[in-house]
Amino acid sequence: MANFTADHDLTAARAHRTPEALRVLFVLSSTLAMVLNVSAMFFANCLALFGPGLALRGDGSGAMDRAVDGLALEYRGVFLVFFAGIVSFFGVAILYSLMQADVFLSISVVVVLLYLLRHTMLAFKRLYKKFRLPPALAQSGAFNREDGSLSLIHI
Repeated sequence: MANFTADHDLTAARAHRTPEALRVLFVLSSTLAMVLNVSAMFFANCLALFGPGLALRGDGSGAMDRAVDGLALEYRGVFLVFFAGIVSFFGVAILYSLMQADVFLSISVVVVLLYLLRHTMLAFKRLYKKFRLPPALAQSGAFNREDGSLSLIHI
């Protein structure tokens, strides 16, 4: 994404032919895409580091339950932020192709990018449906202190 921005900013000839509103929209969407993708990476790393750490070294017998419950709540949000960043990146690529001088090439690239975006959306739906866990079926393992047995508790 930074390459798109740098290439556009360094090419003054194309910048004069591109409408100001399109250039502003390009910069805003590229900034949004970078922020969303970096945020998703940061949140995913925090979940991967802190969740198992709480489960393994937490205080008392409820640490595992808190870790599992916390991870279950947060992973959907992280996934949505990541997906929004990917869609924003497609938007940046589409805007960049519209800023080029050749109309036929721009339209061709936009059509290909829209096809790839559609393919990405279908893959997202397929994966989400495959790995979706309805809240009614979600269970958390909790140990009974008295006898050490595992009881399944609906979250």
